Amino acid sequence: MRRPTWPRHRVVAAALLAVGWAIALVVYVAASPVVENPEVEDLEHSKAYLRQTEIIGGKAAVLGNDLREWFDGLWHGQRLAFTIAAITAIVALVYYWWESTAPPAPRDG
Repeated sequence: MRRPTWPRHRVVAAALLAVGWAIALVVYVAASPVVENPEVEDLEHSKAYLRQTEIIGGKAAVLGNDLREWFDGLWHGQRLAFTIAAITAIVALVYYWWESTAPPAPRDG
């Protein structure tokens, strides 16, 4: 009885997911919680600071500052593990889609 074989792109996509999620799990377990300075945190989220930022740069500056803080937070502590897992899933899906839509290679012989 012959075992069915998976196409190579499925195996590679599954391997990418397994390795990436294993790394994310290690990072999640090993990461310590991010400790931020409460004085700086209170200053950056005070109404006076937000008002001054809005006066100087407008609402776009306030939004840009919020987006920058969110993006910077993705690369520290346990959030980094979720970032790695999400990037791994996206890369594996793109690889699987790319390879499954490619025309088959011509066979010699």
